[in-house]
Amino acid sequence: MKIVDKSIIILTGLVVALTIPGFFGQKVEPPKTILKITSEPSGATIYRGRAEIGKTPFSFNPKPGHYLLRLELSEHRTEWLNLHLAKATTTEKHVKLFPVTASVLITSNPAGAKIIVNKELKGLTPLIIQNLKIGNYEAIIEKDGFESRPVNWKIIDGRPRQVAVNLISNIGKLIVESVPNSATVYLNDKLVGNTPFQADMEEGKYELKLTKSGYADISKTVIVPKSSELKEKLTLPILPGSIEINSNPPKAQVSINGKSHGSTPLIIAKLQPGSYDISVSMPNFDVQNRKVEIIPGQKIVVDFELSQNTSGIDMIVNPPGVEIYMNGQKIGVSEKAETGPLSKLISLRGLNAGTYTLMFAHRLAQPPQVERKVELIKGEILRLKPINMWVANAELKLEGARPMIGLLYSQDENNVLFSPEPGVRVEYNRKDVEYLRIFDKELNQNDKNTNQ
Repeated sequence: MKIVDKSIIILTGLVVALTIPGFFGQKVEPPKTILKITSEPSGATIYRGRAEIGKTPFSFNPKPGHYLLRLELSEHRTEWLNLHLAKATTTEKHVKLFPVTASVLITSNPAGAKIIVNKELKGLTPLIIQNLKIGNYEAIIEKDGFESRPVNWKIIDGRPRQVAVNLISNIGKLIVESVPNSATVYLNDKLVGNTPFQADMEEGKYELKLTKSGYADISKTVIVPKSSELKEKLTLPILPGSIEINSNPPKAQVSINGKSHGSTPLIIAKLQPGSYDISVSMPNFDVQNRKVEIIPGQKIVVDFELSQNTSGIDMIVNPPGVEIYMNGQKIGVSEKAETGPLSKLISLRGLNAGTYTLMFAHRLAQPPQVERKVELIKGEILRLKPINMWVANAELKLEGARPMIGLLYSQDENNVLFSPEPGVRVEYNRKDVEYLRIFDKELNQNDKNTNQ
């Protein structure tokens, strides 16, 4: 038989006894029931019935059972908690509180007015604005033809509100007449019509301007009253006219209504509108008369083509260097124009009427002379067709051929346009040309319809 030490048994029993609650009379706490309530936003008051039990966030140890709790926060909707709390349990509740909102109905008489809140257009009357929080509100009611009206309202709970506005007309009438009629009417730089003009307009200040061709513009600030009419009759100042007188040839003497004013070209300004008699004269030319009408504010241009009492001839003779004879007497030599290969215009004036023989000669030309007979009529200028003489200006030799003296019209890197005799033009390939010698570097590129 095994013998157990009695001291070990006693010590073990003591340790076990210490672990048993209440073994030596110690008080033991039972498990608690815990309720924790939070809200967003916080600070909500918690009621059970009429009794206030705390503010969120809140935690307490209620007895197990059924609880109906109410959460209230200023300017927020009331929320309810229906709870059943079991013994020795922990319950956590988070409640989201929503602001109290209401709607407002805004109407106007007449309808269709703009509703502007904080400079933002919300819509046209009648209009319902929803989800407005508790607070004070204001808006501007606007409609064309009516005075703007400010309105205010207050949301104190969830009940809807109604705002009604009676708009007052601010329309007046503007009547504009002018002397003369049919002036163009502008209001604030916008074209609105012609005189006589009338329109219904909103009360206020406007910049009125009238314009009409031939008259000075006139401007005026006008104030249109509401429920009344404003009549304006304005006279536009007439503008003087001007005239520009030209003649061919120039330096002709000008008289207006019998009074001398100088020689052409001539500009006379600040003439009163009306009818004027103009006379233009020049030695060896017929006097010309014309009646003109000066229009207000406009410039009239009058051109006179004077007719000579004697005859004359205008002609162009190509190429430069051709001698010109009239009835057997040499009268000149054709000269090169300032630009291009052609000759200058030759003008002969002061010639008596009759028949004349013109001869054109150039030692290199074929034929060397060309003759024309012309008939001159008193007071008329005869304009001859261009006289074009065929004058050789280059020597061209083709491979394996004899040299040719002729007229070089043009050339480029590929081709040469050459006339070996009057009336014949040939285009040669540059590869076939052995040499090309130009007598005169200024090529005579005559018109294709050369008069032989």
